[in-house]
Amino acid sequence: MAEFDLNGLYEEVAGYRGYPFPVDLDKLPKAVLDQQRNRYRLLTGQAVDGQTVIAPVTLGDVALGHVEEGKTTVGLQPMVVLEGKKRIVKSVIAGGLYDGTVKEFINFDDYKIRVFGVLANRKTQGAYPVDEADLLKGLWLRNESLFFSNVATDGLFENVVITDIKLKELNKAPGMQLYEIKAISDSTLDAERLKGNAKT
Repeated sequence: MAEFDLNGLYEEVAGYRGYPFPVDLDKLPKAVLDQQRNRYRLLTGQAVDGQTVIAPVTLGDVALGHVEEGKTTVGLQPMVVLEGKKRIVKSVIAGGLYDGTVKEFINFDDYKIRVFGVLANRKTQGAYPVDEADLLKGLWLRNESLFFSNVATDGLFENVVITDIKLKELNKAPGMQLYEIKAISDSTLDAERLKGNAKT
């Protein structure tokens, strides 16, 4: 009987490696469980000893790497990289009595999101995933805020705007396509129109 290291094969094709989500605690090495006693971090998809946790993503009406009712399933489970930043104004105090700067917190900047994944042709093995690539391109062409859900981002924001999409070269696996999506978080802004005539 042949045996395959699926995690190793996935790493060779996708360029990243990690425990699949949700984490099956029984299948983790004992050393990892001994070191990682905080079960919450495992179950919420946070890093396990520096390892990336590969988790499903819902983007608009497309389910990346999982099956969801009312969504179109595309590709294998992706990896998400999240970057958050505070907007801070730094002021210098004159006179030389204070070293450094005074920091004033303004607000939180948009989160930056990068999604890496692999598209696969589920209908014809070995054929290029044309339909799947077109779906991602269609998401990118939509100039509107899209629903976004992932275990690493739930509770932080619900919508994103896609800024970039890249289909990378992949020669080792016919019928598969590497992709990278870049997006920024989008928050709902409630604006109230003031009464009166606008001045020109």
